[in-house]
Amino acid sequence: MFLQFIFVFVLSAVLGSYINVVIYRRSFKSSVFGRSKCTSCKKVLTTRELIPIFSYLIQKGRCISCKQKISIRYITVEMITVLSSILIFASFGFSFYSLLLCLSLLFVIPLAVIDMTELEFPGFLLYPFMFFSFLYSIYLSILFFSLYPLVAPFAFASLFFMLYILTNKKGIGFGDVLLAFSLGGLIGFDIYKIFFAFVGSFWIGTLACVVVFIYQKINNKKLLQRKQAIPFGPFIILSTIITILLL
Repeated sequence: MFLQFIFVFVLSAVLGSYINVVIYRRSFKSSVFGRSKCTSCKKVLTTRELIPIFSYLIQKGRCISCKQKISIRYITVEMITVLSSILIFASFGFSFYSLLLCLSLLFVIPLAVIDMTELEFPGFLLYPFMFFSFLYSIYLSILFFSLYPLVAPFAFASLFFMLYILTNKKGIGFGDVLLAFSLGGLIGFDIYKIFFAFVGSFWIGTLACVVVFIYQKINNKKLLQRKQAIPFGPFIILSTIITILLL
């Protein structure tokens, strides 16, 4: 079992490194293929500078060549990917569902990070995720000879769509509705879980905002304005993950 989790750690760390590439190169509208470079001096990175998590720690968060600080986002994304993967396999064992959820991290983590920085979901991630998730719903529908798995994505998305309409398209964006559609396929048709994931996203969002405002008050910093648009996608994703892992 220990060796299996070491295997998961290594593969998920590599996955996290690739997710960083997707996020970074999305910002600069460049291909995910090709050699990685330092964001400051543009030096092509060597193999020892590309070891997930460990390179950042060994280099003390700085480029070997120009000594500029490397964004903490890189190691954070890799650690989140590793931790999420380990929790998934610890919860569901070495199963097809575990593999599916880990592959979903390829979509949900960059979608969350990009939403936080750009307040939008890039189509090249969102639409394939919708297709990927709905294929799983079709698979379950065929496996259990039931239409319920096909209803789950629409059920979860409908809750956010109602909010989208009731708030005159200002409370959340339509991208959040499409994201909910994708995540609903992973939750499966369980009314209790769907409702909990929906309500949980608001609890988490409210708690996050309260923490930020308290931090601002204590440190006299303006990280978030009261009328500033807040990315809601990360809260939906986190609530869904908690629901899947704990319920």
